[in-house]
Amino acid sequence: MAALDWLIAASVRNKLFVLVGTVVFIGAGVLAFHRLVFDAFPDLTNVQVQVLTSTPGMASEEVEKLVTVPVERSLSGLPGLSQMRSLSRIGVSAITVVFEDGTDIWLARQLVKERLDLARSEIPESAGTPELAPPSTGLGEIFQFTLTSDRHSRGELDRIFQRDVAPRLRAVPGVVEVNAWGGGAAQLDVRLDPFALATRSLTLSDVQGALSSSLGLVSGGALQNGAEQRLVRAVANPASPAALESVVIEGERADAAIRLGDIARVDEGSALTVGLGSADAHGEAIFVMVQLLAGADALSVVRLVRERAADVAAALPDGIELDVVYDREKLVGSTLTTVTWSLLEGGALVIIVLLLLLGDLRAGLLVASVIPLSMLGAFTGLYLIGYSGNLMSLGAVDFGLIVDGTIVVTESIVALSLARRGDLGAAVVERAQKVGKPVLFSVGILMLVYVPVLLMWGTEGKLFRPMAMTVLFALLSALVLSFTYVPAMAALVLRPSGEHHTWITRSLARLYRPMLDACLSRPAVIGLIALALVGVSGVIGSKMGVEFVPQLQEGDIVIQTQRLPSLSPDEALQEATRIEKIVATFPEVERVASRSGSPAVATDPMGLEQADILVRLAPRKDWTTAKDTAGLVSAIEERLTAEAPGAAFNFSQPIEMRFNELLQGITSDVGIKLYGQDLDALLVTADRLATVLEAIPGAADVRRPTLEGVTGVDVRVRPESLERYGLDADSVLTAVTALQRGQEVGRVFRGAFRDPVVVTIALPRGVQLEDLPLVLPSGESIPLGEVADVRTVETPAIVQREGGTRRVVVEANVRGRDIGSFVVEAQEKLADVQLGDGMWTEWSGKYEQLKAAGGRTAVTVPAVLFVIVGVLYVMFGRWRPALLIFMNVPVAASGGVLALHFTGLPISMSAIVGFIALFGVAVMNGIVLLSRTRELHEKLPSREAARASALERFRPVLLTACVAGIGFVPMALSTGVGAEVQRPLATVVIGGLVTATILTLLVLPALYGRLCRSEDGKVGRQNLDVDDDESVATGAPEEALSC
Repeated sequence: MAALDWLIAASVRNKLFVLVGTVVFIGAGVLAFHRLVFDAFPDLTNVQVQVLTSTPGMASEEVEKLVTVPVERSLSGLPGLSQMRSLSRIGVSAITVVFEDGTDIWLARQLVKERLDLARSEIPESAGTPELAPPSTGLGEIFQFTLTSDRHSRGELDRIFQRDVAPRLRAVPGVVEVNAWGGGAAQLDVRLDPFALATRSLTLSDVQGALSSSLGLVSGGALQNGAEQRLVRAVANPASPAALESVVIEGERADAAIRLGDIARVDEGSALTVGLGSADAHGEAIFVMVQLLAGADALSVVRLVRERAADVAAALPDGIELDVVYDREKLVGSTLTTVTWSLLEGGALVIIVLLLLLGDLRAGLLVASVIPLSMLGAFTGLYLIGYSGNLMSLGAVDFGLIVDGTIVVTESIVALSLARRGDLGAAVVERAQKVGKPVLFSVGILMLVYVPVLLMWGTEGKLFRPMAMTVLFALLSALVLSFTYVPAMAALVLRPSGEHHTWITRSLARLYRPMLDACLSRPAVIGLIALALVGVSGVIGSKMGVEFVPQLQEGDIVIQTQRLPSLSPDEALQEATRIEKIVATFPEVERVASRSGSPAVATDPMGLEQADILVRLAPRKDWTTAKDTAGLVSAIEERLTAEAPGAAFNFSQPIEMRFNELLQGITSDVGIKLYGQDLDALLVTADRLATVLEAIPGAADVRRPTLEGVTGVDVRVRPESLERYGLDADSVLTAVTALQRGQEVGRVFRGAFRDPVVVTIALPRGVQLEDLPLVLPSGESIPLGEVADVRTVETPAIVQREGGTRRVVVEANVRGRDIGSFVVEAQEKLADVQLGDGMWTEWSGKYEQLKAAGGRTAVTVPAVLFVIVGVLYVMFGRWRPALLIFMNVPVAASGGVLALHFTGLPISMSAIVGFIALFGVAVMNGIVLLSRTRELHEKLPSREAARASALERFRPVLLTACVAGIGFVPMALSTGVGAEVQRPLATVVIGGLVTATILTLLVLPALYGRLCRSEDGKVGRQNLDVDDDESVATGAPEEALSC
């Protein structure tokens, strides 16, 4: 440790240099803090690319066959591919390609795009073109609002949104997309009369060709006119229904020409409705969502968006209202407030404890000054590695834990400065060097215990790794400061004092002495008590519930609704409005708005029968219906079930829902994925699974895939009939396509917009599809039924695939119990459900995350603990003291388990991270004590050495344990946004430190005195009366021991 001794001595000799370096360190930390990105939570989204294909009017099975399967095949085998799942529903194909963590998102998008270029050749032109979804994440939905008007039509409102709102918001740096539900892109609908066509011997292709050649804008170059040059252009732009109806379809003479108006009606129309918006039970609205670019600063971007939205709202025409539904800054602000208050309160409590127990105001303030300095170091580290400041990276920092090493150094300096009143600088160097090795090893082990957190992968890694990095950066900063800044400042500002013990430490020391003597005289009994504590806590822990992480309360809720797939747009809007009216009656609700179906860019491909109802809640102090979110959800669900029958409801939160959907492809806590090829058999089996699941205590919002499909009309061409009449299949297919979906034949310019002209065939009322006339090459016509079989069929509303196989999902939320025990019981009861041939199931959701995280932690934590034992052996050179110190680990864990049990908290990944932090503190205190015991054992018998060291190190051990535990108290008691994740971690550390400190101060000395007696003959006895030396009882310096 020569280098460490040199560093301490050099710091005391060169105080000015240390002070200048500290100022530079502060400047770097402040700069990093201002440049740090802040958000509510870490981004848990895996590396994924979404491929979207719009196929208006196409049935789900056709979407699967013509689009989804070819694209999946082209994407299979991509480098780094981890998972691929897809969804095919009426009018849209959505494929999610998940890559291994660590893959660059832009590289992933480039790889997918290259494969899509190959896939397009296998997809029919009529089936659409696959495109990449915007590069956003689960934290991307940062700002949502509605546009409503009592004076403007649906089409006019959509025009204003497309022209005045969306472009201005997309121009905000960091915004990747402005997506919308509702409205409807304007178009000119050409509704052909099929019998008028047949009478005039015209085919659909004739009309489409004539219209296509009648629409256009071309450039004729430029004409020279003297000194001027004039640009030439030709425009064919019949932009109104009347102008379009006058277009000539056939005929060379004006008096015999057939115009479009003779065979069709042209109306102002809108695109096929795939999404709807509504707000506050007032009817239709445009629901707008602003999406954040992946990696952008959410807090700064949402502020810019809000400012721009206010400017946009001020410029909107009279009668149009822009009302905010969701603003991410509210959540970020609430979360950061929780974190800030926890840190401030914890820091204040730590400082108070330091002043009360250290007995020296200047020394207490010196230790306290390391707290903000170490946090500045943490901010610098987070900025350099690109992490954001959020609930997890900042919310679990314990200042007492951070400055434990600093406390040991400072306490040692204070104790020795009392005896060396002459040369204070030399005394500071001597004592800091004396405890340098134990502090270095103990803080090093404290940092080492966080390795399992750094090795976490997947969701748990993204969640807890930022916290570990923050703690490690803060610990490293505090460690460096303890050997540089603290000795230099101690030599500069500390003053020798006649008394540095407070009445608290003296009183506690007087209580501690007889307890210690009693334990030293009965080591076997004390050891058995410790063993019994571990055994009892082990039994209790084995019966405790488990969950992945506690549910974070975001402050708003989302109600997902599901009705029959055949729901029409008008009925979907009425249902959403009715639910909004029910929800709005609760006084806790500030605003309620709905989005049904898919947005314009189908990043969330739902059908009109599905709706997300976003409920913005009032501040908790204004609540009257319930005291917490769970109670409010229960009350709302009860009302909806009674007053809106026929719908299934699922309650979630905005970010939670999006994360669940992106990570697992489900929107609930748990899901049972049922795989197979026969979709009908899958649906029947899934229904049986859902029935069993509903009967299990704790199951809520159970969602089963609907057995009802969408009623459709199947037209199957008979080739022999086509041959008989001289028709080709394309003529029939084109006519059927034009029935409802229509075909775009061109665009007309109307102001800033290019509106499509869409040709459809309008069957007169009472005419069946079989009677649709088809024009033969001879000019005669026959009904469709002559060449095709027309029948009514039921098609699935949705087809889901994963890993190249069809699947359906049964989903459920878990309320009132932990997820682990719920899934265990569910697995036992579902084992009796008979699966069909070729079927298998997988659990997904939070249970899958818990299982994966538990498996990895079960390997990494024991491995690191084994390494810690090795480090302890290297430090002490013997196994017995190393194993004695390691005893702190199970005893500390016992206290953590008991604390969770008595507070009613299940074991979660938050609690496991708390155990990891606890092990480090427990081992650190053991090192502080036994390192001194080993020194004294060179001069004293084992029992006397154990007693003397325990009395001498009583105060530093007590100090480090108290400040570490006290620092977590605000987190354990906090009720703010995000406190749910902090509470288990803090509870474990506080409870574990109680048992670990008792073991360190009572059990370790007793066992050391008994187990290390064999070494007594190897040491020489010195003249020391440890029984009557009062200075030892209060933590006297080494010289007072006369050795």
